Amino acid sequence: RDVWQLDALLPQGPAPMYRFDLSPQLPVDYAYANWFLATNAASPFAGALVLARPVEDGRHSYRSGEYTWRPVEGLPHGQRLATPAALRALLESAFCIDVPAALDDARLASLLHNEPQ
Repeated sequence: RDVWQLDALLPQGPAPMYRFDLSPQLPVDYAYANWFLATNAASPFAGALVLARPVEDGRHSYRSGEYTWRPVEGLPHGQRLATPAALRALLESAFCIDVPAALDDARLASLLHNEPQ
């Protein structure tokens, strides 16, 4: 069977992201990996707010208080977010997430700094 590979186009050239084939997959095929990545302390996703949003002209990403914009043309640039208001504005603008008013600044600050609940 054929194996496909997704590459990211970086300034220094293509970099492999992942490989896959066209075998049918069922939700159960993803259940354990999703559970592990969400709950294991060694996972880079456990307890952290990690976001990525590809758009036509680039890719938005966020992790651990760091926002990065990677345009299709040009070099990436980023910024460190320092306040809950900055995180709220970023979630709404770059990631199109309607942040509920009930999500107060204390909770946003904990997400900004990846503090446990």
